Amino acid sequence: MKTIELDSLTFSAMLRQGAVSLSKDKKVINDLNVFPIPDGDTGDNMLMTLKAGCNAVKDNLGTLAELASAASSGMLLGARGNSGVILSRIFAGLAKGLQDVIVADTNTFAKAMDSAVAEAYKAVPVPVEGTIITVLREGAAGADASQDLNHYFETLLEAMQVSLDHTPELLQVLKDAGVVDSGGAGLLSIFRGMNDALNGKISEEEIEPTTATPVPTVELNKFDENSKLEFGYCTEFLLRLMRSKVDLDSFDENVIFDYLNKVASNSVSS
Repeated sequence: MKTIELDSLTFSAMLRQGAVSLSKDKKVINDLNVFPIPDGDTGDNMLMTLKAGCNAVKDNLGTLAELASAASSGMLLGARGNSGVILSRIFAGLAKGLQDVIVADTNTFAKAMDSAVAEAYKAVPVPVEGTIITVLREGAAGADASQDLNHYFETLLEAMQVSLDHTPELLQVLKDAGVVDSGGAGLLSIFRGMNDALNGKISEEEIEPTTATPVPTVELNKFDENSKLEFGYCTEFLLRLMRSKVDLDSFDENVIFDYLNKVASNSVSS
């Protein structure tokens, strides 16, 4: 079966099948998690993020652009952990590349993947190679867009696998632990599931729940400048700029990054 054009219905099925695939692999992916913090939750965080995107497009029968945008928004609001935030930005870039697109041919989707790569690298202040962004970039670069979408995905998965296998050579902490990058492994699992749906292999299996625990109540009186942190936690927040205070068309996000880096630097030096 050859797929010449990708529509919203197929893309919706691809997202869900990507989540099914990831839910099956999440324990293995959790066990690979040694970077940037070895907290063993990459699979759970990516799955919660992707499920939020899937929930956002339920019963959505609009154009491909509309569905991709809805999925992206859902993932942004549902993003968990560092890997989840990056995953949400990958699909935000994909949505940006599919803007105004009703159905996508191979070249259009390939260009959208290039947009996803650019957005993923922008999401990380200091990009580290040997991680999920490397697997995405090298996968997209190695995919062949000269034929149908099925061939594109086959070559995309092959290139992503090669890149994933090479991540320990780029990141010493992975090599020392004898593992590949967990985020890259999660991304590959998602795209394998998407490829299954593209080829008509759609499972009716339920997406396995995550094992993430509720956020504990913080007792501030038990934490001061002399405390020692035994566990590290990821913190995310959404920042919305207001047109009444900021010129959004000319705003440079590096202003925020530079300020935060300066504050962090002053805090360390003091």
